[in-house]
Amino acid sequence: MLKIAFTSPCPRSSLPVRIIHAFLDSRSTPVVIWIFIALHSAPSMIGQIPAGGYIPNGVDVKSYLPLLGGPGGGEFKAPCGPNEYLTGVVLRAGDDVDAIQPECANAAGAISGNHPWFGGPGGSPVQLRCPPRTPAVLGLDVVAEGADTVVVNNVRLYCGLPVSNQTLPANPAAVFDGPSAVASKPAFPGDVGGSLISTNQDRQVCPPGQFATGVYGRSGVWLDAMGLICGAPSPAPLHPPSPNPVASIGRVHDSPSPPAGVEAPICVSARSARARNSPAAKTLETQCNAANAQIAGRLAAQNAQISANEKVDLTPGASGVPVSVCDAAQSALNRGAPEAADLSAKCRANGGGQNLLSEADQLAPAGAALAADDPLVSALRDRQPEGPVRHGFDVGIAATSKDTQWGPGKQRILDSLPPAGQEGFKVASSFAMDRNRNPELAAIGASMAASDPAVASARTADPDVRYWLGFDIASALFGDPALGSEGSKSTGPGSQRIQAGLSLPAQRGFIASTKFHLARSY
Repeated sequence: MLKIAFTSPCPRSSLPVRIIHAFLDSRSTPVVIWIFIALHSAPSMIGQIPAGGYIPNGVDVKSYLPLLGGPGGGEFKAPCGPNEYLTGVVLRAGDDVDAIQPECANAAGAISGNHPWFGGPGGSPVQLRCPPRTPAVLGLDVVAEGADTVVVNNVRLYCGLPVSNQTLPANPAAVFDGPSAVASKPAFPGDVGGSLISTNQDRQVCPPGQFATGVYGRSGVWLDAMGLICGAPSPAPLHPPSPNPVASIGRVHDSPSPPAGVEAPICVSARSARARNSPAAKTLETQCNAANAQIAGRLAAQNAQISANEKVDLTPGASGVPVSVCDAAQSALNRGAPEAADLSAKCRANGGGQNLLSEADQLAPAGAALAADDPLVSALRDRQPEGPVRHGFDVGIAATSKDTQWGPGKQRILDSLPPAGQEGFKVASSFAMDRNRNPELAAIGASMAASDPAVASARTADPDVRYWLGFDIASALFGDPALGSEGSKSTGPGSQRIQAGLSLPAQRGFIASTKFHLARSY
């Protein structure tokens, strides 16, 4: 059997593709020559794969996207197994990413754990995994930075379904943002910083018709660089875990076939083939039936798990007092548990549930009211898309309130939100904690911007309101003493500590404000 892996077109080669490796027996040399000629003379053989399509005859087409990051480290490759897709990564990280371990999933959604770590031994585990509704990695953002050594500092995963012709979502589903590197102490008084920090930031997306099927990169003491290995759907189509039925329709009754509207992508190809009287129709229909049976089996397993969860939720506690269905439903809503919708339906069927809301839904109106009374929060809220993201923002503002540190309560609420809502929550919480940790400095800086048009113009050069906040904080340190600033003439450990504690957008504003004010004469 012949198995070949290709990369996407390389600008330094006239060939449409480049052969990476091939597994052949000793009699297959003529085949290599034929493939080389065919690919060189007919680049259209490798193109976009139609929805529900697959590469025939066991040929495994892969794209190795360009590496993102720094130049150091030794090479590693970690492709997923046959009929698997990349569903996430586990990082070991501190200030930067020390090591990476890919997570792959099969057609049933089971996570395989057969990949080693690539990188150094430092850091704490951080899991980035696509949600069950969109389990496959489609693209990623990577930020790498450093002074003497540039290494990966931020990783963001964009997720979708493991089928062809995916559209990249607007927001990442899983994010690790390490703290930005801080320049060393300046060599001379009055300088803004010491060592120069190099930063590389880029995004990569799997080619049309493909999704991520592994990672590769370079590593040593840290993760120096990484990139995606992308592949197309295989002859045995990959099927993601179906959307959690509880979220919208409650429990789905066990049946030998999926509910209406839930089917495997291969079935689209099967219907098209039958309509054309294609010879492939019978084979595709067989694959469709098998795939639908898998989906139905997963739904039955989910229903069984929901039933088991409900029994646990309704089990009396140590006091022996029975638990009401409505109390169990409220608890499940607060946790974002899969049985929440079914328990809520039972509660309402019994005449209860008039005030049945998740903790997040209870907080959202309070967050919207807080934003209405705070011009800066209101400006940041208006920049969030309407819908789940803005709802998550309202929840985050109310949940964070006057807190200065992250904690298990906010984490519990964050975990109960959908991915889009989680993004809004993170934006709100990061802003609130940045300001709560530096309230006096933020107020002084905002007042200075209101009094000095030049400061106001520089402050709003970036549309992110968190940038404005970081700018305000630095203005109170390095700005005009006549307007209330401390009037510092150089950075030092204190200002660097404040900068390092801010969110990334606020850090950008802080750095810009520092440069702006130290370049002026006060």
